[in-house]
Amino acid sequence: MKKTVLFVFLMTALSAWAHSQVLIALLIGDKLNSDKFELGLQLAGNWQNLTGLEGTNGRFSVGFGIYATLKLGEKLSLQPELLFKDPRGAKDVPAEVFGNADLDPLLQDAAVTAKLAYVSLPVILKYGLTPQLSLGFGPQIGFLSSAKKVYVAEVYAQEDLVFKDDIKSALNDFDLALAFNLEYKLMKKKGVHIGLRYYLGLTDIYKDNPGDPVKNSVVQLNVGIPMGGGSKGR
Repeated sequence: MKKTVLFVFLMTALSAWAHSQVLIALLIGDKLNSDKFELGLQLAGNWQNLTGLEGTNGRFSVGFGIYATLKLGEKLSLQPELLFKDPRGAKDVPAEVFGNADLDPLLQDAAVTAKLAYVSLPVILKYGLTPQLSLGFGPQIGFLSSAKKVYVAEVYAQEDLVFKDDIKSALNDFDLALAFNLEYKLMKKKGVHIGLRYYLGLTDIYKDNPGDPVKNSVVQLNVGIPMGGGSKGR
């Protein structure tokens, strides 16, 4: 009980802090940014799946957050991010049997989608191959904020039954991963950048899983939008 209360408190505090950081970025991003530091907004399209489950298919979702890039040298930079909407999951996941004589027959042929949501903290070390192209990798930790299986079935008409099962209590609160990043800047110095990222889940998302580990896997296309015009020296 104490762990649950503490986790809810931390998630609420983190969410509130995340929203405040976005507001700061919008209001004073121009004053914070310089030749050595860049603050911006990040939009991401995630093509995600779950490994360790047979027959699943990928699903697409959109996430967003903020990033900060600190220049460490001529070619090296460090980019911590706060993604407070970072979706996960898969289509065609195994269904559950609920032991309900009225419900189970209705859901036996249902299409089942796992929809997971995390607040994520990646820290990416980037190496510049050219002034515009960089490679990067780093650890990422995700804090589970919601998890459900959505059952869509046909009773009298197509997709007229939608049933949502909250599975958050069956999943681990944290997800650890490695992120591999390829990024291209549209301008040599400050400007919008487009990134391709692979998220390799390292931990089983399920608690006390007796079978094969089930891990998150994501291919992400992201767009970073720096705030403000930067320093006059750019």
